Amino acid sequence: MKRFDIALFGSVFVDHVLTGLARLPGLGEEVFAKNYHREAGGGCLNTACGMAMLGASPTCFALVGKDDSEWLLNRVRSFGVQTDNVRFSDQPTGMTVAASLEADRAFITYDGANEALFAWLESPELPEQLATARHVHFACPLPPETGLPIVRKLHTLGSTVSLDVGWQEAWLRDATVWPLLAELDWFLPNESEASMLTGQADVEAIFRTFHSRGVRRVTVKLGPRGAALWNGVDTLRASAIPVTVVDTTGAGDAFNAGFLHAFLAGLPDETCLNRGALCGSLSVRKAGSVEAFPNLDEVLRYNGNYTKR
Repeated sequence: MKRFDIALFGSVFVDHVLTGLARLPGLGEEVFAKNYHREAGGGCLNTACGMAMLGASPTCFALVGKDDSEWLLNRVRSFGVQTDNVRFSDQPTGMTVAASLEADRAFITYDGANEALFAWLESPELPEQLATARHVHFACPLPPETGLPIVRKLHTLGSTVSLDVGWQEAWLRDATVWPLLAELDWFLPNESEASMLTGQADVEAIFRTFHSRGVRRVTVKLGPRGAALWNGVDTLRASAIPVTVVDTTGAGDAFNAGFLHAFLAGLPDETCLNRGALCGSLSVRKAGSVEAFPNLDEVLRYNGNYTKR
């Protein structure tokens, strides 16, 4: 019997989100935002909050600063996220400034306490701790030399595993990551990340490359064009829904939450993909990564074909 639905391991940040920008500044220039919003951020916390909003029980394995983390932890606990596995560091909590335009956004990030994440992966008791959940989601560039044995151990302990590395160029250009990807239950990159990893620009060519390298199940997030999925047999596509865009920060993590919640409910791949695209779309209606995330009742109102589990 598993204690949690999902354990999330990865980077966390306090996001300082600036919206209402006409453009991004060049060097030596200054532009002014119309709005400012402070929010919990990073793939670990964003996905955890989204899963909790949908009714799942998430726990986070993350590192925060011992002197500046009270607001951040209280914020994610307010969603129902369990934080007993969060560790404290002498380093400040990671921080991101997000400048959000209508179509995309730019980030400036300080890693802070997140720098010790990879040392934590060396801990021999970590797999058993993560395996208290039915599913484990890594929201970080999981090093293949330590990540591969962890993923294999988690499978023997009865947990499924997914990965979203984010925009990490060194990792995406590293040829040694392919055996790790082949062991995952789901790999969840966006289009730019998948393109850099495979050297392909077209989604179908991206999926052919994944297939040729033994990667079983991949979902590629396509931004306003929705998402596409390869499950080893079929290619599926889902459209985004039209909404008024305020801030796209965290939309990929919202997709992950919707997708993984449906996956853990045992729903078909097509439903998982559509629910991910729906949650990603709805998340951009307000500033910050989690403020506009839908609950399950709202998701079901948007599409009556979904079955509440």
